[in-house]
Amino acid sequence: MPNSDEPIPSSRTHDRRGTPVLGFEFTYGWCAFTARCDGSSVTLRASTIVDSFRNLIKAVVHLLDGEPLASAAWIGEGSGYFVDLALSGRDGIAIVIHEMRDGECAAGDWAPARGSVVFTMRCGLGAFCVDLAHELRRLQATYADNSGYMKDWGWRFPADLYTDVEQYAIRFGYRPGGS
Repeated sequence: MPNSDEPIPSSRTHDRRGTPVLGFEFTYGWCAFTARCDGSSVTLRASTIVDSFRNLIKAVVHLLDGEPLASAAWIGEGSGYFVDLALSGRDGIAIVIHEMRDGECAAGDWAPARGSVVFTMRCGLGAFCVDLAHELRRLQATYADNSGYMKDWGWRFPADLYTDVEQYAIRFGYRPGGS
């Protein structure tokens, strides 16, 4: 795990192996979210209790809409994380993932307090957006049926948010249906 005092290059959106910054996999009501940067990575699992996947993509769209900060809760069973996103510098994005201090985040009586930092990364906003558009296209083709339902997740694919991400990604050189 990178030390929070160490600078993470802001111009890179892939680690040395060419792996996308963000990756998602859905299996039996669980979503694994992996963030990678400069050879370090973290994988967080959310259960189908809430649609954490949609909430995270919505937070990214808020950032792309110009909000300086956005946050999403990534909720598992008895545990959870906050994924905090911020515009960084002229054309960058910073992501910090904190544990939730209160482990019973799905219960009705909890406070959204951040615990320790588990991962930090910075990268270029344009390349991040293009990578996310490619990943969302892959997820839709792999997991969503014709109605948009993802049976391995239990929620619908966020097609409206994918369209928003794709429109921003086009500005950064993304070609829908292309590589």
